[in-house]
Amino acid sequence: MNSPAAARALSTPDPRGALAGATIWCPHGMELPMTIAARIADLNGIITADDLAALGAQSEQVVVWLRQGQLVRARRGAYVDGPLWRSLDARNQERMAARAAVRRLTRVGGLVAAARTAAIIHALPTIGQATTTILARTGGGPSEHAADVRIQACWGPGSAHEVDGVPVLAVAASVISLAATSGVQAGVVAADAALHQKRCSVDDLHDWMTPNIGRRGIRSARETIRLADPQCESPGESLTRLGLVGLGLPWRSQVAIATDAGTYRVDFLVNDRIVVEFDGAVKYGGAQGRDELFSEKRREDALRRAGFLVVRVTWADLRDPRRLQALLTPALKAS
Repeated sequence: MNSPAAARALSTPDPRGALAGATIWCPHGMELPMTIAARIADLNGIITADDLAALGAQSEQVVVWLRQGQLVRARRGAYVDGPLWRSLDARNQERMAARAAVRRLTRVGGLVAAARTAAIIHALPTIGQATTTILARTGGGPSEHAADVRIQACWGPGSAHEVDGVPVLAVAASVISLAATSGVQAGVVAADAALHQKRCSVDDLHDWMTPNIGRRGIRSARETIRLADPQCESPGESLTRLGLVGLGLPWRSQVAIATDAGTYRVDFLVNDRIVVEFDGAVKYGGAQGRDELFSEKRREDALRRAGFLVVRVTWADLRDPRRLQALLTPALKAS
C-alpha cells in the first residue's frame, strides 16, 4: 500500500529539479569545494541532497557539478563521485548507487537496506535487474511501498549492521529477506556465495528464517536453505545446480576425479558418469587465451579417457529448462 511513511522517504527534493533545463554558466575546470570533496571521501564516494544542502551547496552549483561530471546522479536526491563512478565496472556502480540511495532514504532512522538492495551492498551476487530500493524496519511498523521504494516489516532484533557507512541487514538476514522477496533462484545464488565465503552459516540462515515463519515468501527462504551449497563457486554454478534439481537428476558438486593426466575437480557429477561443467564463456584470445584453451582441452580429453561424458553448460542454456534438458539428453542416454 502507498503510505505517508513511505512517501516521506521520497520527499527530499532533487537539487536538479528547480533548474532542470535551465542554461547554467559552467566555468571550465570548476572543482568541488574541499568541504564537499572531504564529505564524499568520508562517505566512501557517495553524498545526498541533504548532505549537500547542509554543507551550503546551492541548486545551481549542484547542476554545474552534474554537468561537468564531478557528481553523477545515482538515484533521486542521491549522488556519487563522478571520477570514481566512471572508474568502476557495472557491478560496483550498482553497489555504489544502492549505497547512495539507502543513505538518502534512511536519514530518518529506523530503516536498513534489505533483500536485493542489501545483497548488492554486501557484494553478494544477484540476478536480474531492479530499480526498487528495498528497506526493512528495525522496530515496529507494517510493510509499505511507494513509487520506487519498498519497506518491509522488521526481521528481528539485532538485524541492523553497517557497511561502508550505510545501515543494512546482516548477511544471513539479507539472504533470507532476498529469498522471501525475489524467490528461490535469487536466494540460492546469494546463499551459495555467502556460505562459500564463510560470511554466514546454514545455522545463521535458520536463525533468521525460523522467527519469521508465516511471513510472505518465507517458503522460498526455507527452500533456499535446503538447496544451498557452500561448495558452489559462482552464480553460474548455482543456477546449473538448480537446473539439475529441476530436471530431477542426481548430482554431486565439486567432485575430484583421478585421470592419467592428473586429478581434476569438476563442477558436477551426474549419475556418477556425466561431468557437467558451467562454462562462463571465457575469452580465448591472445597467448594467455590459447594456453587456457589448450589446458581446458587437455583436461576434457583426460576426463573422457577416464570414461566420463562431459557436458558444458552456458548462460544461454540456463535461460530455458528445455534447452538444458536437450543438452543433457544425449549424455543421459549414453550413460
